[in-house]
Amino acid sequence: MRPPALGHHAAHVAVLTMHRRCLREKGGNKMHQIKWAFSFLGKSKYILFAAWILTMAFNLLTTFDARIISQIVDNVLYPMFDNPDITTAEVMDQLLPLALTAYGLIVLRLLMRFAANLMREHASQHVTFELRKALFKKLGAQSR
Repeated sequence: MRPPALGHHAAHVAVLTMHRRCLREKGGNKMHQIKWAFSFLGKSKYILFAAWILTMAFNLLTTFDARIISQIVDNVLYPMFDNPDITTAEVMDQLLPLALTAYGLIVLRLLMRFAANLMREHASQHVTFELRKALFKKLGAQSR
């Protein structure tokens, strides 16, 4: 006789049971819990690591915005107000490279954030798939 279909709660209990049994076998230390979770990453751990690197680079690039804005204020706006004889061409010659640099950083950060999110999503979907495979293997072994 086949057992009734398992609901969401039973699947959750099966995952927790697998995890607890694994902890008992390995001594139950906290580091093993992290290793158990990362064991489902497989080759996606390199993609996740690259996403973390991109996120750190993204955060580093945000510090350059304030520097560029301060250069615009110090080198373009203050001299323009102090010296009314400055022409628009002179102002644009100084402003255009700084504005393009700021815009380029915005676009670069946008692409980096998109790529990092894409990589994290790929890794999380891979972990979900591997965890689901292990869960179904465990539930399949219990129903025999």
